[in-house]
Amino acid sequence: MPSYTNDELLAAVRRVLAGEHAPTVSKQTRIHYRTFMNWVAKAKNGDPVAPSRRGPPPALHPEPEQNLVEWVIGRQYVGFPAKRQGIIQKTGDIYAMMTGKTLDQGWYRRFLKRHPILSGRTSESITKARNSVTMTDVTRLFTTLCKVLVEHKISSSRLFNMDETAFDTNKGGKRVVAR
Repeated sequence: MPSYTNDELLAAVRRVLAGEHAPTVSKQTRIHYRTFMNWVAKAKNGDPVAPSRRGPPPALHPEPEQNLVEWVIGRQYVGFPAKRQGIIQKTGDIYAMMTGKTLDQGWYRRFLKRHPILSGRTSESITKARNSVTMTDVTRLFTTLCKVLVEHKISSSRLFNMDETAFDTNKGGKRVVAR
């Protein structure tokens, strides 16, 4: 990894093009001399001086890719998180319409790397009734229990504490992409 930023490289190239001694600028900026001279030569030829990112360009432009991220997050908020295959399928359909080519697992891996806000997780399976409990439901349960205790004159020795530990009512969750 270079120990200098793109801005520092551009400033150093401008200094040499303005007439400063290249080896001196190279030492001052701690940019390797040969690398530095390659960038100076590119600038003299009129080529772009800013280093470009390695690898193929992203399949989708930044705006549609950001829309895809928002779609994944939106699916999570409404309770239907997107799965890996669904994301690849949806994006692959769009990409195939544009280029006639298909996407692979490598695209998906790079997509998640470009958007660290998303990550693969295991979803929790809970019933719809459990997911929609409100404060009024809890209050109603509490008042009903109090009423039953008073009506039947039940003492505190008859109360038992029960939790849901080891009660597995739903099967394990699936791998999803979530925020």
